[in-house]
Amino acid sequence: MKTHTLINIFIIVMLASCTGNQSVHTLLDEARVTARYSPSDAHKFLLEHKSDFDAGNTDTRMHYYLLLAEIAYEASTTMPSDTICHQVVDYFDISGSTNEQIKANYVMGLKYLTMQSAPEAMQYFYMASDKAHNPDASTIDYETLMSLYNQMSQLLHYQEMYDTEIEVNNLYSDAADHLDYTYESIMGQERNIEAHIQLGDTTAALEQIERVSNLYADAGYDEQAVATYTHAIPIYISCGKYQLADSLMQKVRTESGLFNDDGTLRSGHELYYQTIARYYYATGRTDSATYYYMRLLNAGYRLNGSRGLLAIYRDQHPSDYISQLFSTYVEASDHMKRMMAGQDIHKLSYLYNYKRFQRIADEKADEAERTRITTTIIGIIILLAVAGAIVWFILYRRRQSRQRLALQQILNEQYRRSEQYQADRQHEIDEAEAALRAMTNENRQLKDMVEAERLKAEEQQRTVDEQKHMLDIHMRQLQLDQERQNVAESHFFDSGIYSLLRQHLNAETILPADQWTILEQRILQVYPTFHDKLYSLYQFSETEYRICLLTKIKVSPTNMALLMATSKSSISQNRSRMYRKVFHKAGSPEEWDDFIMSID
Repeated sequence: MKTHTLINIFIIVMLASCTGNQSVHTLLDEARVTARYSPSDAHKFLLEHKSDFDAGNTDTRMHYYLLLAEIAYEASTTMPSDTICHQVVDYFDISGSTNEQIKANYVMGLKYLTMQSAPEAMQYFYMASDKAHNPDASTIDYETLMSLYNQMSQLLHYQEMYDTEIEVNNLYSDAADHLDYTYESIMGQERNIEAHIQLGDTTAALEQIERVSNLYADAGYDEQAVATYTHAIPIYISCGKYQLADSLMQKVRTESGLFNDDGTLRSGHELYYQTIARYYYATGRTDSATYYYMRLLNAGYRLNGSRGLLAIYRDQHPSDYISQLFSTYVEASDHMKRMMAGQDIHKLSYLYNYKRFQRIADEKADEAERTRITTTIIGIIILLAVAGAIVWFILYRRRQSRQRLALQQILNEQYRRSEQYQADRQHEIDEAEAALRAMTNENRQLKDMVEAERLKAEEQQRTVDEQKHMLDIHMRQLQLDQERQNVAESHFFDSGIYSLLRQHLNAETILPADQWTILEQRILQVYPTFHDKLYSLYQFSETEYRICLLTKIKVSPTNMALLMATSKSSISQNRSRMYRKVFHKAGSPEEWDDFIMSID
């Protein structure tokens, strides 16, 4: 013990002597190393260097407070405030790695444990667990996951949520398997034995005992394999199978390693006296049962010991002795309650049960669903009211398009025919002039008529040329309008908001509300009438309108889901639903995209 203390002091002195020129990251590494031996010394070390971290950037401070909170919990001292812990969670949820997000949410749960708020603690434990669902398997911090699942298992056990506890214990074993921690993996399965017993499923409990014992034996832990059967002895006693219980007790005594050579239990295993006493009491040997209950009482288990002795002595001793023993039992019971209330998991303060927390969440979800149905019905009524106008508008636009096309074809045909007509008339004039010259001005009046016809043909030619010129101006205007729109689109995709949009996509983060406003303004600069034309069809929700904006700038459904913190399937459902609202018939998401792209 003295050697260990000297080693700790030596480490602290060495660390303190060489931090002058070291970076804050080195200080964090030193604190982690110190925490392995003495969390309290590591906590003191971090507090002494708080000014060094406060002088750093945001990333440095957040890493500091994350480690400080974790070590403070291990050292059983005051953690940073819940406000600071929330800042740490918010920072790493946006900028941190998967492991940092797991650690931050886990530490936030530990903070709520110290505040005696189990539902919030469990909520953050679940969020930390969710962060590990899609990690890089080569870098995931399974050490932290083991600690996380260990805390969740304890909370669930004292909440009497044994089914969920079994699931979490299995996750604990899986995390240990990733680290090749065979012993810890088997321990996770051993915890499920008590959960099955509390559920009243003794068959499953006995099967789990046999399985865990075999796992210990296969891993080379022969004594622990035998010690596992201590869980089965109370089951056999309660079933009246005393011979089988006695056989297991003898096996445990000789092969489990729980007993010293003198027959006494090794330190830390004294609770097994209670199992022995129960066996003797059940088989009618009250003297032996009394002896082991006294051993249990002397070992410090006053509640268990006094409760067993009361059961034996209530008919065999004077009332004053029973009163004294009962006082011991009450005192031990009160002491146990105080201890339980003082533990980190605060077992007796969880009056707000986590199941109730889940039920309230379900009720809120049901209320939201009812609201959604009501909104949908109102939307259908409104949609039916404006259906005629929408259909007329669509048909009108299509008719205009067909008319423009037909007009263009007519103008082209007139132009072609006018050129042919002019050529024919010019040929006739030339022939008439040749005939007049041949007749040596025989008929001056006919010549004047020919001249008049020529002038008329020239006037028609000028008319045709003017029409062609106007058509060229119209086509040029259309081309200029298209070029201006192309330039506006080019400027948009080169703009800062589009670059910011790509940054959010790369970081897989949602787009804040203020940036949605900027994005809408920039899109309407390119397509000024897009909003009015879209809302003339239907009063879309904010989510639907944002999907339309992202569709207009050609953002893929997968990236829409990232920017809006939803799933790709939800995006597709919204697009199909909008098509049905506007056109009153089923349509694919792609058909809705084509319609959005057709709006000017």
